[in-house]
Amino acid sequence: MELAHIEKVQAKVDRLKVNAAAAAAILASLKDNTNIVVKLGPLF
Repeated sequence: MELAHIEKVQAKVDRLKVNAAAAAAILASLKDNTNIVVKLGPLF
């Protein structure tokens, strides 16, 4: 029972790490652009 809970929590942490890495990659790719709002506008 306890092991199953630990594995579930670890899976959530792993997903958060993947999401954080993806967000960091997006931000890094946009950092050199001066027109970020123009590029992100269609997303909103």
